[in-house]
Amino acid sequence: MTIILGLFFCLHAGPAVTAVSAQKKAPAISISSASLSPARGGLINNNKPVISAEYLDEGIGVSATDTRIFIDGQDVSASSQVSANKITYTPAAPLADGAHQVKLNVVDKAGNASEVQWSFTVHTQPPQVQITSHKPNQFVNKSPVVVAGSINDPRARILVNGINAVVEKNTFSAKVNLIEGSNTVTAVATDNFGNSGTDSVVLIVDTKPPVVEITAPAGNTLINTRLVTVTGITDKNAASVTITTRSGAGGVPAVVNNGTFTAKDVKLEEGSNTISVKTVSQAGNVGTAAVRVTVDSIPPKLAITAPRTLTVTNKKMIAVSGTVDKPSAMVRVNNTPVQVAKGMFSLSSLNLVEGNNTITATAVDRAGNQATPSAVTIVLDTTGPTPPTLNLLPPVTRTTPVMISGSSEPGARVDVFVNSASQVSVKADEKGAFSLKINLSEGNNAISALAYDGPGNASAPSAVLNVFLDTRPPRIL
Repeated sequence: MTIILGLFFCLHAGPAVTAVSAQKKAPAISISSASLSPARGGLINNNKPVISAEYLDEGIGVSATDTRIFIDGQDVSASSQVSANKITYTPAAPLADGAHQVKLNVVDKAGNASEVQWSFTVHTQPPQVQITSHKPNQFVNKSPVVVAGSINDPRARILVNGINAVVEKNTFSAKVNLIEGSNTVTAVATDNFGNSGTDSVVLIVDTKPPVVEITAPAGNTLINTRLVTVTGITDKNAASVTITTRSGAGGVPAVVNNGTFTAKDVKLEEGSNTISVKTVSQAGNVGTAAVRVTVDSIPPKLAITAPRTLTVTNKKMIAVSGTVDKPSAMVRVNNTPVQVAKGMFSLSSLNLVEGNNTITATAVDRAGNQATPSAVTIVLDTTGPTPPTLNLLPPVTRTTPVMISGSSEPGARVDVFVNSASQVSVKADEKGAFSLKINLSEGNNAISALAYDGPGNASAPSAVLNVFLDTRPPRIL
């Protein structure tokens, strides 16, 4: 604004006249982008920005009291700083996010005014970025990996560990190189206002297959059960362990605990079996192990064939023999190991005691199967029967043979002797009675008897019965 004051002198007579001429010119306000703050149409992330404008007055000067600045229609001039060529205003309270209108009315001291209006947008909320492709502390088994996620501002620029991500609508993805072990992956999203939002996950790279070893059952062993418990060791970061056999359709999941695994009731088949273990780490790497075992769950069969049960003997030592269907089985007779050959077992001598003796044969095969024991009862009888009794006969007879009778132990064999010579044997009936005919010799006949029981024990001789045979008539002299 320029105000010109001039003095005019009159050449004619009379008092001098002073002339004042005032020329008004509107203030010149710069509206270039460089002079407006925030810039016209500007996008800022500061909710208490310095709002300013520069202007130029070519005349008498700007009136600070008459110059007005409005923010969103509210006069904030009283809180502004006005100088000869600049006005500045800083909001005392944060501006709300969104568009804001600024109107500046600059008035010079002569009352001339110029006005400018502009707008800017405040946005202080950072973009919301989230990594969705991986969970925190997730294991991966390769590098690079594609890290993807969501973004609520499709215009934002996203860097994932410094790599520019591809943004499509509300999603992003970037291929990121990782190293073996722990890696922190950070996605940084920056919007057009300069606000930044971040999200991070820790990814653990594990490219090595997990270690796995079966500790039980041991390989190349013979077992006697079709249901086994499989145990072993594996990596502590194992996610799953599965045991498979030719009997298991889908495998048996094992319980994994701090580097060990256990699977109960794993089903096997009779004969040869391969137990396979598959360990999958949390990164997806696979480790395997296998052992071969043979199942023999059928116990051996054995039988004592000699002596027969309830055999009565008078021998204090006896031989025992029998059969077993597994030649490799270990057989014991009364806990004494015996020889096995071609399906037969034998013990040359076994001591007996007087009375009943139980002889028991047991067998255990190489798999540990135990046979049903075979047992017989043997009676050792070394005591002879009581002496037989002979019924009396006439002391003199003229006939031969004669019928002799008596009694003895029931069922005993009775041998009758005449003059110490054996004549004949007879078996006593169930009541012990016996009878038989014997031949006598001319003259006196000393008749006696011995009894033998079942085992062959002999009794003491019976009392002697004397019978005189006289078949010759007397001679007359």
